[in-house]
Amino acid sequence: MTEDEIVTALSPFGQSDTSYTRHHDGIGLGIPIVENLTTLQNGTFSIRSKPGEGTTVTITLPQAS
Repeated sequence: MTEDEIVTALSPFGQSDTSYTRHHDGIGLGIPIVENLTTLQNGTFSIRSKPGEGTTVTITLPQAS
């Protein structure tokens, strides 16, 4: 994904694929929900992507005390 596609994917109902290139159905809520749940748990959420190569999403949550 490009930087613009990442911004789109992070917005509710945003999808970075067009209907012509999309391989899976969805309404575009998964990534925003995971980002918000991670933030609520005082964690960190990041997306690293190289167009044509792949995307890595990293979620780090604090250890329970």
